[in-house]
Amino acid sequence: MNANKSVQFTKFVIDDSERTVLESFIYNYSVNLLNCDKNSLRIMTSPFDVYDEFKQYLYSPLYNCITPWMNNPVMGAAVSGYEIAAKTSWLRVQFPLNSKNIKTARYLYKMAKYQVSPLLPIEVKQSQPAKVVQRLQDSCLVNRIVSNSCVILLLKLLNPEMSQDETEVQKCVDLICQDLHKISYRSPCSLICTWPILIAGAAAITQVQKDYFIENLDTFGETYRLKNMSTIGKFLKESWGTDENPGLGWDILLHDDLSKHVFV
Repeated sequence: MNANKSVQFTKFVIDDSERTVLESFIYNYSVNLLNCDKNSLRIMTSPFDVYDEFKQYLYSPLYNCITPWMNNPVMGAAVSGYEIAAKTSWLRVQFPLNSKNIKTARYLYKMAKYQVSPLLPIEVKQSQPAKVVQRLQDSCLVNRIVSNSCVILLLKLLNPEMSQDETEVQKCVDLICQDLHKISYRSPCSLICTWPILIAGAAAITQVQKDYFIENLDTFGETYRLKNMSTIGKFLKESWGTDENPGLGWDILLHDDLSKHVFV
């Protein structure tokens, strides 16, 4: 990749290394909104403003790639999914939602539910090595995983009394498990799967689902030496509880002190 390659905007020039730093910041900002409490809102900038400010950099290609999202070094094809995730987390901190936020949540729900995940062009599959194709497909899968996790959290925000046994909720959990299974072993894309695993894991109801989420967290944690993977695993086990002492299930996602339990 040409280190001197840059893209010109009205006020700034950004090169590929700066793009990586910026996107890394936006990703970490997006997922860590889940750790915020109401007091944090006084000093935090809304993701609606943040993404408006930086959208021109996140969605404008530096290079003439076959698909534009290949220019995103951190979030790849999942940029649009994480934009919805950030805004959904922001609404979660403000629960219970007022009429304005309910309207916004319904809009985000439709965006997440009907978002079409990117597909690799046939010429990429034919011209690139198998490992490269797999990594690119992994990125597409992450976007779908994040989007389905947004659907889960938005359903809870809009319907706080809804049971996690509901068909739509469990369909999303199953689809997330299926897509996680398709991601290649030791894929770097697993590094940006903590937010959706936490959300979907809290909504899991079968032992097969629960075991699979813990297995993924253990694998990711061992591969990349990330302590937060085990922290999320402990959080999920707390939310599930046991047969003798059931946990809160996905109700835990609406608790004010969620930020005290987990760091994604």
